[in-house]
Amino acid sequence: MDVKMMERKAFSSKQYDQAEHHQHIAEQMEIEERQLHYQKILQQMEKEEERLRIKMAGFMHTLLKRIQRDRDE
Repeated sequence: MDVKMMERKAFSSKQYDQAEHHQHIAEQMEIEERQLHYQKILQQMEKEEERLRIKMAGFMHTLLKRIQRDRDE
């Protein structure tokens, strides 16, 4: 059963301590979900950054080869 639904049922039946307990559980679950989401986003950003670094290193290598070739001519 959904924690928010359990909270509403407890509140409507005037079991305020139980409703508060369910509310606390729901808040903790939401915090954990948010942290997992941010971790996934951070991992994606790190992968993208590494991919771009590799791409830029390739461009730099190509550019340095061109410069060296032009100097040799």
